[in-house]
Amino acid sequence: MDVREHYNARKQQAPEERKESVIIGLRKFNNWVKAVLINRCVVNENSFILDMACGKGGDLLKYKKTGKVAKYVGIDIADVSVEQAKMRYSEMGRPFQSGEFMAGDAFSEPLHHLDGFKFDLVSCQFALHYAFKSEATAKQALENISNALKPNGLFICTIPNADQILKLPKNKHLMITMSNDDDETNNSNVYGREYTFWLSDAIDSCPEYLVLKENFISLAKEHNLTLKEHWPFEKFYIKYGWEYHDLLKGMGVVTGYKHDRLKMTREEMQIAALYDAYIFRKV
Repeated sequence: MDVREHYNARKQQAPEERKESVIIGLRKFNNWVKAVLINRCVVNENSFILDMACGKGGDLLKYKKTGKVAKYVGIDIADVSVEQAKMRYSEMGRPFQSGEFMAGDAFSEPLHHLDGFKFDLVSCQFALHYAFKSEATAKQALENISNALKPNGLFICTIPNADQILKLPKNKHLMITMSNDDDETNNSNVYGREYTFWLSDAIDSCPEYLVLKENFISLAKEHNLTLKEHWPFEKFYIKYGWEYHDLLKGMGVVTGYKHDRLKMTREEMQIAALYDAYIFRKV
């Protein structure tokens, strides 16, 4: 199953069903990370937002709550997900002056259909690693991101950390299998290093690709994207957990008063530790 087929086949869950997820603690934590990134980086009034790999529109409410978004464009390779995102936007009462959704491959094709719009923020959450299937697709993705941004615009993303993927301990909620022609001893290639990713109640054995941090940062720089911040999720929590403590409590990520009491199992914490958050600035 390829990426488009996988996400088109994923059932749209009702809020009650999402609350019953076996990885609900992880889902809430990941949503908190995204909410902090959005709150920190949507800084201009009447901002233009490009949500690359928008999926079913799961971040629409986060953008609405900033109160600063005028134009939102969501693009995703899975056309079924795009239709579900449109529906979610309508059910929210169309909260922005302009909201557009389109099906398309932002990693393999130039984004000509953006009609020359420039954005204050481009976001790609838990998806950019799919672009590292080849050097060509990785470069096209970064070119699209850079071309879409205004000068000094920001790019935010969350990506699996290749080093953590390769040394993941056994986990009942997660299974990662490297492809037959790749393993942890093969470090010669920086693109196309495929693995199969299975995550309980979320991803059903989908092909993904390792993203080597230094290569990613270098490639971004080649496309006029300068690294502003980089945090593994554990350090992101340490850095911003107190500043965004009310958000932690409001999103149900923590129990009690102290922000270091996460409502996640040991297995969920191991999975969260696979990911890094990045903020780049267009120069």
